[in-house]
Amino acid sequence: MPTIKYKDSKGKRIPSQSTIKANIGWGTYNLMAWRKKVDLELAEKVIENTFMGYPTYENGQPNMDLSGMLNLIRQNLQKAWEEDDPAQKAASVGTVGMGMIEANLKGTKMPHIDDYTKEIYEKAWATHENYLEWTKQVGLKVVSVEEHLVYNDLWGVTPDIIAEVNGKLSVMEVKCTKAIHPEFLVQMAAQRMAWDSNYPTNPIAGGFHVLRLPVEHQGFHYHYWGVDELNDAAYAYERAYQLYQLEKKIKKLL
Repeated sequence: MPTIKYKDSKGKRIPSQSTIKANIGWGTYNLMAWRKKVDLELAEKVIENTFMGYPTYENGQPNMDLSGMLNLIRQNLQKAWEEDDPAQKAASVGTVGMGMIEANLKGTKMPHIDDYTKEIYEKAWATHENYLEWTKQVGLKVVSVEEHLVYNDLWGVTPDIIAEVNGKLSVMEVKCTKAIHPEFLVQMAAQRMAWDSNYPTNPIAGGFHVLRLPVEHQGFHYHYWGVDELNDAAYAYERAYQLYQLEKKIKKLL
């Protein structure tokens, strides 16, 4: 989704939910640890491929011509990212799968099979089929898709899906991830706050629903929280907004 420039009723720029949520920082360590792991695995693969493919002398020692070595490293690095890295492949399957689900929600054109490898497209299609199966089980009725909302002229948010699930209006998210992290619940709580402030006569009454579609295997995981179960998450978001405001004041002292 492109960056949305949220504005208040007077046309003044206001922050997005993601900007405010960044002040919590709960997921930063996990992201850095994952990135370090991927980088180390990638580096080992590049080094191995470089020395296996580089011309050698008769004594078996690698030719250490610097420019040639660097060029081969660059080539192997690009290859590892595009073809060999499992994290990249998983991201591709998830991206294509979410593209299919988004096309279903919006009634737009599906991603084309010719644009991806057969393996990625088939796994993505299975993800899309699992989504459709879940919607049948809960009688999903979509009310709003990616509607830009502003909360009390303070900040903006764009909920992915507001829908009736089992007949009750709910905040809904579909994710192609391995896990649901705490800061994600904060995000959903903010979505409810914004929706209720904009539609006070039609508030969220069905709680919060997350459909998690793992790309590494078939099936799906369904998570549900009642309408009042994320009150602590909403409180955390309000504190994050206060931190955002305090940061602006402190910056003016510099």
